[in-house]
Amino acid sequence: MAIDSCTGVDFWVRFVQWDWTKNLSTCYVERVSTRHRACVGKRTPFLLTTSLVTDSFNFEKATQILNVIAQNAGGTINKMKAIKIAFFADRYHIRKFGRTISGDKLVAMKHGPVGSGSRDLLEKNGNHGRAQACEYADEFIESVEDHRFYYRSIQDVDESVLSESELEAIKFAWEKFGSLKEFDLANLTHQYPEWKKYEKFLKNSNTGKYDIAEEDMFDDPPIYFDPCFKLSSEEREIRRQYFQERQRIEALWR
Repeated sequence: MAIDSCTGVDFWVRFVQWDWTKNLSTCYVERVSTRHRACVGKRTPFLLTTSLVTDSFNFEKATQILNVIAQNAGGTINKMKAIKIAFFADRYHIRKFGRTISGDKLVAMKHGPVGSGSRDLLEKNGNHGRAQACEYADEFIESVEDHRFYYRSIQDVDESVLSESELEAIKFAWEKFGSLKEFDLANLTHQYPEWKKYEKFLKNSNTGKYDIAEEDMFDDPPIYFDPCFKLSSEEREIRRQYFQERQRIEALWR
């Protein structure tokens, strides 16, 4: 049992019960009165497949994702290519495990989906309260002098930051898409529904960007493109419902 937040004499308590046969956990939320030490709210179940709920950008995970990708490329890699590989890793992870890896805010831009936090780390943009994040990233990755579109790994990956499921997703994305060039990857991401819905707005814009709804990542691209973990129609709707419930629960902690 873990206490997540307090409001007056009432607080929300989170209970987690694992189902090892399915490798899943059911999470219950109750509002408890500290005055009466009794439950005053109804349990609301939702499904998790990895860690407990988080609603913030995890810059350590984002940094290590970029570090893994750079090392997979031999140490140095094009920034846009890495961002697209990270997107495919997120797509795999949310479809199989119910959440993205780092909680990065994904936006649709002219050259495809972009993790805004990861982009800030690569561009050393300490705005938006990310100075600490950039300081951490500086310990592991750095831009290549005279090649501003590239970065390199400067320290071993801290794999303690990433779970087995997250490493699995990154491995999938690299093995499936790592041989492609950056603009080939960008064009490929245009086939995915979470970007496609903004195509008409982005077609003639170099600076426009639109927030991507993560639940759109449960939808499939056209049949000739890899969905990044296949789901049946029934599985897709069940997972989408669980994801939506998870979002409602996360809103309680904000």
